[in-house]
Amino acid sequence: MTEGTVRTSDTYLAQAKVNLGLAVIALRGDGYHELETVMARVGLADELRIGIAEVAGAGRDAVHLTVDVAPGLPGGDAIGPAQDNLAVRAAEAYLRQRRASAPDAQHVVVDLHLAKHIPVAAGLGGGSADAGAVLRALAERLPAGVDVQAVARALGSDVPFLTTTAPAALARGRGERLAAVAVPRLHLVLANPGGQVSAAAAYANLVGFTPRLRFDGALANLAAGAEPGWPNGLQPGVLRSLPVVRAVLGALRGAGLRGVLLSGSGPTCFGVARDAEHARSVAVALAGAQPGWWVRADRTA
Repeated sequence: MTEGTVRTSDTYLAQAKVNLGLAVIALRGDGYHELETVMARVGLADELRIGIAEVAGAGRDAVHLTVDVAPGLPGGDAIGPAQDNLAVRAAEAYLRQRRASAPDAQHVVVDLHLAKHIPVAAGLGGGSADAGAVLRALAERLPAGVDVQAVARALGSDVPFLTTTAPAALARGRGERLAAVAVPRLHLVLANPGGQVSAAAAYANLVGFTPRLRFDGALANLAAGAEPGWPNGLQPGVLRSLPVVRAVLGALRGAGLRGVLLSGSGPTCFGVARDAEHARSVAVALAGAQPGWWVRADRTA
């Protein structure tokens, strides 16, 4: 922690998400795509220890970042400089808005220590979850006249949901229009073969638009033991650009999982298991068969 008047350093969880269906409906006039997706939090999470020091005589607010990456984490070696990190950008944006609303507030130094467990650029919202956790923390500990959701919207399509504490939501527009949705506890297997897919690249490789989600029907199918039939409009294009994803989807289906799908822009894929034990046994078997893949049993929040 930077020297100064220290406020207690606290740790926040930045939970990953999966997309339980993602419809890409149309191209908007602003150049973005109109989406409809159900985002659900899972247990996998980064940990952010956030300390704040009021620094007497400082001429500006500042944000510092240190990162510890879990061994073997997909994309972990591609984490860039602090100024490009979404958690840092979120903190800086919040502090700018705080300064605009309270020009005479004491300057602060925000120290972020990020323990990275969510694969990077993997369709699980890791960077967005980090940004959301930072925004929640600063709104709690440095309250000011800041429109937190407006800051979140400017940072990325997944950030508005991941700034909330809701376990799941139906997201429309670019992801900023959120509506509550009930998702039952689903036991999942997550698998990532390595490689990264940026959201921009996934949309650039879009093959075609998709119909709107029919999420209630998907849940009814799951409850009946059938395939949910949820789509991911980005999946066909990602399969073209990263063919190994096809093998991941096939392995998950071959293990008897339902609803097997690419999450977001991938390359992480998931499938729904019968129960926790089924998820664990599939994850162990798949990790043994594919030692180069990152595999995890998890569940929705």
